[in-house]
Amino acid sequence: RQVMRWVGFGDASWATIKGVFSMYGVVIKSEMPHLEEGVFQGAMIARAIREKSIPSASATIAELHGTVETIDRLLPIRGMSEEIAGVADETTRTDRAFGTAGPSSVRTHPTAIRCDNASLVIVMNNVTSNKGKGLRRVARLIQCVKALMERQIVSVQGIPGTKQEANPMSKILPA
Repeated sequence: RQVMRWVGFGDASWATIKGVFSMYGVVIKSEMPHLEEGVFQGAMIARAIREKSIPSASATIAELHGTVETIDRLLPIRGMSEEIAGVADETTRTDRAFGTAGPSSVRTHPTAIRCDNASLVIVMNNVTSNKGKGLRRVARLIQCVKALMERQIVSVQGIPGTKQEANPMSKILPA
């Protein structure tokens, strides 16, 4: 009856050559707090994704795209977990009518999204304003993530690059 807890790792390999697209790495794992130290849960999803739109203008914007890709792939998994546990509510992405998933007495925790870009984590966790014309598309992505953070669906957390589990998906495997 407990909702499975998930953690997402999002990373990017910013392409520095003109016209070459970035690669995003996404790793989604279930958190297993009941396992003893040193026992690790394998990835449920591990993907390398080639940038499909206009090439990212900077490494931080590429990391933002990687974070959004991670959230995009993680939300349906979180919703299915809540549905199975019978605690789905208005924050659950489902095609069932509100209130039909069972009791929502068990609140779920925000899903951790781990990012190794410190400047992006600072932007996500602070108030931002006064966006320039050239940053409107980026500002929409930031506001989307911030809205999910305000509703406590996700929380963006900073981690050192050595602990970024999506690194192989964005750098080693595509190469």
